[in-house]
Amino acid sequence: MLRNKNTSFLRDDPSGFTLLELIIVMTIMTMIVLVLGFSLRLGIKSLEKSEAKIDYLDRTRTSLRIIEAQLQSFIPIMYGELGKETYYFKGQGDNLSFISSVSLWGRQGGIILVTYEIVRDRGSDTSSLVIQEESAYTKETRSTVLLKNFSKISFDFFTKKPEDKEGNWGNSVDNSNNAPLLVSLVAESTNFKIALMVPVRARVPITAVKNPTLPYMFSTGSYLK
Repeated sequence: MLRNKNTSFLRDDPSGFTLLELIIVMTIMTMIVLVLGFSLRLGIKSLEKSEAKIDYLDRTRTSLRIIEAQLQSFIPIMYGELGKETYYFKGQGDNLSFISSVSLWGRQGGIILVTYEIVRDRGSDTSSLVIQEESAYTKETRSTVLLKNFSKISFDFFTKKPEDKEGNWGNSVDNSNNAPLLVSLVAESTNFKIALMVPVRARVPITAVKNPTLPYMFSTGSYLK
């Protein structure tokens, strides 16, 4: 009897969802799904942007360490006529060329002509710092971009002659008989500014002489005699 009454009660229960209620529920669920999807997409974009920024900063730090290592490994080779020898160290506000024993690619060694050049990015108001290396032994030449997408990049040089009491900062040094004491690199972007100052430690000159195994030094630079 009790089962029959319950069964009859379930059958006679008029409760249920109307079409309007179903439409409202489906609309709410759709909005929730859209909001969740939009939030997820924003999270993914934010993560990708953060990863790209981290990679950019890591690349920048690595590039600065390379520049510092190469400048501190400057080889003070002097060349020219007797009594008029000059260091192979050329620098302007937008380029720098010197001889180092450290290579960006690692497996090279010995005497390497390192050239940094600031070039304007194509179709943009930003600039990039490009490095080129040439081995004195193999004449192998390689180049790549060290710093990119900067609104400003420039070099400055601190020099001091033996007779000077105080040194001077300038934006050029060219085949001087007195290599700079410091090299400054300034790079500015919309997000941050870099100010790198590297001491040029080598002070004992090495006079280049003719060598049967080295008939030339560099194909892109001056011959050292």
